[in-house]
Amino acid sequence: MHKFILKIAQFFLVCFCFIAIGFFLPPTPRAKTSLLFGEVRKDSLLKNVKTPRVIFVGDSNVSFGLNGQIIKDSLGIYPINTTIHFSIGLQYMFKHTLPYIKSGDVVILPLIYGFYLDTYDKTSEELFRMVMDVDKNNLKYLNKEQILHLIPYIPKYALTKFDPFEYVGFINNKWYEVTSFNEFGDVTAHWNEGNQYVAPMPPMSGSINPAVINGIKEFEQEVVKKGGSVFLSYPCPQDATFRNSVDIINAIQQALEANFNVLGTPQRYIMPDSLLFNAPYHLNKKGADRRTKLLIEDWKLVKR
Repeated sequence: MHKFILKIAQFFLVCFCFIAIGFFLPPTPRAKTSLLFGEVRKDSLLKNVKTPRVIFVGDSNVSFGLNGQIIKDSLGIYPINTTIHFSIGLQYMFKHTLPYIKSGDVVILPLIYGFYLDTYDKTSEELFRMVMDVDKNNLKYLNKEQILHLIPYIPKYALTKFDPFEYVGFINNKWYEVTSFNEFGDVTAHWNEGNQYVAPMPPMSGSINPAVINGIKEFEQEVVKKGGSVFLSYPCPQDATFRNSVDIINAIQQALEANFNVLGTPQRYIMPDSLLFNAPYHLNKKGADRRTKLLIEDWKLVKR
């Protein structure tokens, strides 16, 4: 019995050592190609681009749905598309962006509808890697609960460091790599690709999370303190996806219009399948151009 317990202890000690070593090893070559590393260049834009500028915060409906060149040419201001991935959560996005806000900045939040039904301080493997792989200083943007919820990701993360395919022979999707972003932070790697079939998303369920509304309000207050302004806008869903959740979307619209400065309406940003690329909120080049022009028109109406 004593030998059995000793062997079990030795086994767990070896596992612990592997996890500890893997945890502290640097990001693998495959991990370094991830779109998450796009944050580095986007932070550089936030730090170095002078005003006037407009900053977009949100998810991939924004990174796959804007043409920054049109904004720059039409409005004479530099657009910075900070969006990376839905799963890193709103709280992280806001806390990470706030230190870079300058007087005169305009911040636009064209958030996917799912954000309003989700946990405000969510955690995910993507958020874990934003801290461990991209920049460990990002840990300061997380609260204690988030840090605790990220602990279960450690074993899987550490063991990936010993996977040979993390170092050689890996093939990534070029639309989701760090190189997929252009000088404004837009994803453009797919602009010359053909459209893929996009199945509609099922109906959304749940209700608006008050913590999300409050979190946006707090972010807006902090931006205003720095001399900036915040506007909310709407995402660019596939027509069928929109119709599947129209009641919840209407409720979200009412909540936003009651609490924030809003650009446009949900119906205005509905997109037909011909303007989609590979997901219900991901647009092709024509779709990104159309959505950008609609946003510019709505912005000009506010500025009159």
